[in-house]
Amino acid sequence: MKTIEILQLMTKSELKHFEKKVMNSHKRSTLKKLYLHLKKHQKVEKETTFVKVFNAPYASKKDALLRNELRLLNRELELFMVEQEWRKKLSINSNETQLSLIRIYLERKEFSLFEQTWRKLYKKTQEERLYSLKVELINLFFEYKTNYSEVNVELYLDLKTILEEALSATVAQMQVDYKELELKDAFVQRTLYGLTGQKYKYQKASTYYHRENQLENDDMIAYLDFRIQSYFLSGLEKIEILQKALQYSTILEEKYPKSESLKKSIVTTETTVALEFFILEQYEKADVLYLQVLERDVDFSVAKKGAIYFNYISNLIGLEAYERAIEFYENNEEVCTKSPKVFYRIQYMLCWAYIIKEEYEKPMKMLLGHNIQERPENDFIYARLLLTILYYSTQQMELAEREVYNLIQNHRYKTPKEETFIEYSKLFYQHIQATHVLESDKRNQKLKETQHKLDVMYRANLTSASTMMYRWLTERNEQEKF
Repeated sequence: MKTIEILQLMTKSELKHFEKKVMNSHKRSTLKKLYLHLKKHQKVEKETTFVKVFNAPYASKKDALLRNELRLLNRELELFMVEQEWRKKLSINSNETQLSLIRIYLERKEFSLFEQTWRKLYKKTQEERLYSLKVELINLFFEYKTNYSEVNVELYLDLKTILEEALSATVAQMQVDYKELELKDAFVQRTLYGLTGQKYKYQKASTYYHRENQLENDDMIAYLDFRIQSYFLSGLEKIEILQKALQYSTILEEKYPKSESLKKSIVTTETTVALEFFILEQYEKADVLYLQVLERDVDFSVAKKGAIYFNYISNLIGLEAYERAIEFYENNEEVCTKSPKVFYRIQYMLCWAYIIKEEYEKPMKMLLGHNIQERPENDFIYARLLLTILYYSTQQMELAEREVYNLIQNHRYKTPKEETFIEYSKLFYQHIQATHVLESDKRNQKLKETQHKLDVMYRANLTSASTMMYRWLTERNEQEKF
């Protein structure tokens, strides 16, 4: 029921304010009765609700009366929520407020105040390159001059000049919007490429416009174009193209000093370069970039911060800086916990830090502290592999063998999305089987064969294979030889 959903998403203070500002002065007494009943009971039982609202027994032929009352209440609640959001953003110096004032002054023919306010806001659009707002202001100026000024050549020459600016600003805004959509399209295609085991055939989106004249935001478009191209590359080629994009960052930050979206975009580009260095196992270079990013004052969402923290912690693990990884997590645990998409993966990375340090109690608690079965397939398989490693490391060989065997069996009759980690499972199982062989030559040969398969699989899946699993199993294969 829509009404119940709306009521549940509103805070207590919002409901209190809604009652004071809307319900207490509303002309429809039935609406107030309906609101108070639903607020208390949080459900709509037609018979009970109808009696409370209309003080009469319910009948199916009267159903439309109740539906209409619910519709009216929904409208009041939605209008209230929208108005509250407007009020949060309302300030006398905001662009929206100033634009509204300009419209009011023009409508009421207060031309002196119109021109004064218009000039001030128009100057701001030029300084901050606010193209959409600039076009709105020019349209208002055109309306003002053509309706209330004497017709002469000078006036229309001025209008011609400013309309040229509007045309330029319209296309400038359009190409930014267009390139940002292209960027999203490239991101989606690259993600599909990864999710399908590199089977998705991705390509640059079709071009739907062609432009001949230069515009003042062409440097921004060049920056976005480099970012778009990067999604169709990998490794050193991707790093090179992103570094070309970053060459524009200083110019753009000077040109758009108040653009929060640009600041976030530049940081995202830097973290992408760091991630590519991580994939190439150039952990020191990635570490330098991550430290620079973490020092930047950018107001990212908790989810975005969580993603950056996950990549940073992963790089610290690759760097073998295990204490730094644990310390960073402990100092930023609140952000990590509030990022459900990466929280468990962050914990899985920390498990490696403890495993390498031969501290097995904490990672075991991390893994068994939630229901692994409820995690998505990639998390589920990874966590089970970590459990196998922990059982193995604590000499619980039967549990280790059973865990990895069950994992293989679970995916025997279906094609898993995470094929690489199922291959790890098979190789772990082969390793364990090899340790049961007592005759040294046969044992060593089986371990050698397992290592060869591991090397081939790892080299073929550098972007998706776990370096830590590769390192760990390689060391075990070597240790078990005699």
